[in-house]
Amino acid sequence: MGIRLTKSERKILVGRFLTRAGDQAWDFVLPLTLASVFPERIALIALFYLLSKVGTVFLQPWALGIIDKWNRLSAARCGLLVQAFSVILICLCLWIFQTGNEQFDAHASGQPVEDHQLRFYLFGACMVLGSVASTLGSGLLEVAVGNDWLPVIAARERLVHVNSCLKQVDLFTEVTAPIAAGAVLAWLSPSGALLGLGVIASWNLISFLPEFYLLRSVFLETSALREQFVQQPRTGGGFIKALIAGWSEFVKHPAALSMTAFALLWLSVLSPHGVLLTSFLKSERGISETALGIWRGFGALFGVIATLLFPYFVKQFGLLPSARVFVFFQAGTVLAAAAFFLLGSNYDWYFFGAVLLSRIGLYGFSIGESEIRQCSISEGQRGRINGVAQSLTTIATLTLYCMGSVLSGNQSFFCLVLLSACSVTAAAAVFWIWSRGRSVSSVSS
Repeated sequence: MGIRLTKSERKILVGRFLTRAGDQAWDFVLPLTLASVFPERIALIALFYLLSKVGTVFLQPWALGIIDKWNRLSAARCGLLVQAFSVILICLCLWIFQTGNEQFDAHASGQPVEDHQLRFYLFGACMVLGSVASTLGSGLLEVAVGNDWLPVIAARERLVHVNSCLKQVDLFTEVTAPIAAGAVLAWLSPSGALLGLGVIASWNLISFLPEFYLLRSVFLETSALREQFVQQPRTGGGFIKALIAGWSEFVKHPAALSMTAFALLWLSVLSPHGVLLTSFLKSERGISETALGIWRGFGALFGVIATLLFPYFVKQFGLLPSARVFVFFQAGTVLAAAAFFLLGSNYDWYFFGAVLLSRIGLYGFSIGESEIRQCSISEGQRGRINGVAQSLTTIATLTLYCMGSVLSGNQSFFCLVLLSACSVTAAAAVFWIWSRGRSVSSVSS
């Protein structure tokens, strides 16, 4: 595209890289560490993630409402501090579990079973709290910078290019951060998984300092960021009232259907990065780890193709028509992938190709949907409404995992594939209904 990023935009991209790299490495290492600390207790680990997701669904609209009430730099600082708190809390709890296993064994210690269970549940609850805090802090920073700062920093005609660069950073860290984290674990494996987690935790904690420095620099350089934030009066009634108010605002918002369409795309197992699909292909179809790893890498590559194509389409056809093209392209390729999957293992290569092509539609549409949010959600509402939108995607993921735990086996997995095809098709239909007859100016706040 030949576009040169401004100094502030480059700082935002570097900050995004630090955030995503730390998040991706942490998300890769944490479940491996849990499996090491709690061997042969997969149900316990699944419960941990289930409770974390449920807590996130309820707390996101309320927590992200901070963006609408606080000074922009204060909101970003809060996101970083919450993430730091969560990293320290989870590491501390896992260290206690790892080093004090005998204390949690009621029979070995001779302590009453009730005391043993109470301490176990207490530290388990603290870990869930840490996991929820990690998601909330990361989401708070992502929405604050991506959906609140960028519309102020970048001119309207530059948003699509900056959003494409952000997506490229996300894809780069999605591939490289887990590899780096895996190398750290392999190098430190003789000393135990907990040491590897500690190194990744230190990586996160150290990265928060330059990240905050970059954001503070952008904040001080851009007078509009200091002048345009809206301090909303605090509503009474506490958490429940704030939660209801957030969902009420979302439902009434003109772009609610667009954000709902994006959430529906998350109700799909047809992704090269999906845990459920990867597990199925390995166990039921006998696909090797090497082939699955290459497939995952190509998934990121096809995502990069979308980031290069979408700005060109916007320049030629406009934002909404381009977003429609990409979401319908995704729906078509996902339907094709589902058909090849149902035809059996003889069509696996066609299935792999269709899923890779669907990445172009998904990532292209996600760039367009991000710009729709940036332009349509007015200042003073961005935190709460984006919080509800993120809750919807979390609900979709939670639904998928719940169904995956119930629908096990070869035949039952077909139901998940059909559900995925229907959900993505519904997303395209919902976005078409919402965008029909609209113009770019009609989505601007």
